[in-house]
Amino acid sequence: MPWGGTSRFIAAATLALLAVVICGGVSVAADGTPADLRGVLAPPPAPDYIEATPRDDTLDGAFDAKRYADFVSAVNEDDDSGLATDLVAYGFSRGYGLTWIQRGTRYYLEEFVFEFRFAAGARSWFGDEKDGTATMDVYRGELEGGTTIPGAWTARISTSGTFGAYRVGFVKGNAYYEVSIYSSTTDLTSVALKQAQAQYDLAPASTTPPGLISSVVKGKGSTLTAVAWVAGGMLTVILIGTVVIIVLLMTRRRRPAPVPAQGMYSDIPMHATRSPDGAYWWDGVTWRPVVPPRSPY
Repeated sequence: MPWGGTSRFIAAATLALLAVVICGGVSVAADGTPADLRGVLAPPPAPDYIEATPRDDTLDGAFDAKRYADFVSAVNEDDDSGLATDLVAYGFSRGYGLTWIQRGTRYYLEEFVFEFRFAAGARSWFGDEKDGTATMDVYRGELEGGTTIPGAWTARISTSGTFGAYRVGFVKGNAYYEVSIYSSTTDLTSVALKQAQAQYDLAPASTTPPGLISSVVKGKGSTLTAVAWVAGGMLTVILIGTVVIIVLLMTRRRRPAPVPAQGMYSDIPMHATRSPDGAYWWDGVTWRPVVPPRSPY
């Protein structure tokens, strides 16, 4: 391929790779994972649950670290802005909350998912939530009967009496999930445990934080998600290699074609005798080769 065609090809390839690397800052998954996390949260246990209207003290919809801290501050009527700092330190990437109220019973159901860039961040937040709940003045112990969700914590939180909020928290993959249902008149232990199990069963093995590229392969009963840091590294290596090739090609200098070694050119007398093939001439003593002049180009 001539240099002009080669340069155009490499330039196009470089631009394409740049586009992949730069624009790869969005979450991309083979199964078309949505931009938010609403789809990973379980539906309510009955069709008569109505989704609540978002307010300062009602978390319903996508949230970032600050929005969550503001929500907790509004609920507690206190300054809990430090929660945003903790979330960011753990690598929190995004979150989603759904809040419902059941008709008639007025049961209040909350489901939150906190996504982190790595599972370690989710586990750190899990520890904070578990320890923080256990040290609250309104903590009334674990839920009776416990749960089969691996590593999950449970709690009943109440300001007075037997009833209150029934809560379950657990980690799955790189996300932390929390399910909480409240009633001032009914023991909802079994409802909370059942809903938490439904949430655990629905939650994917892993989610894809924005800025990472993933390849998701779904199999029977399981989901395999490979976050392609390796792919990103390979693209970077290819990009660097392409740039190096371009630089080498652009800085390469044309070298003159080698010229075979020749004898020194001699002027041939006009009336000198030549050999029949014209390759030699007679100088009166010996036959000498006829050497043509070099081209100046």
